[in-house]
Amino acid sequence: MNFIRLTEKYLDFTAFKDKPIKPEDIWIFNYLMYENKQKENQKLFEIGEKINFKGKLLKKRLLVKYETKIIIPQLKALQSANMILGNLC
Repeated sequence: MNFIRLTEKYLDFTAFKDKPIKPEDIWIFNYLMYENKQKENQKLFEIGEKINFKGKLLKKRLLVKYETKIIIPQLKALQSANMILGNLC
């Protein structure tokens, strides 16, 4: 997928594992490396070293868990902050 190849140039996906901002960031790394459909021709030793999948990025368990625990609460907090700031003006 071109998106992943382009993103890999600017974002170090291993940082989700090696230097997570939140402990749950490892879920993103594991999702990208292990939970997606692997290509049929992928070598066993590449799994966990290189993002390799076929088709689309699927919304699977780890991604849903990350969205529920991290993304949605942050989005709600940001919306609340925007409402408070909007009421101040």
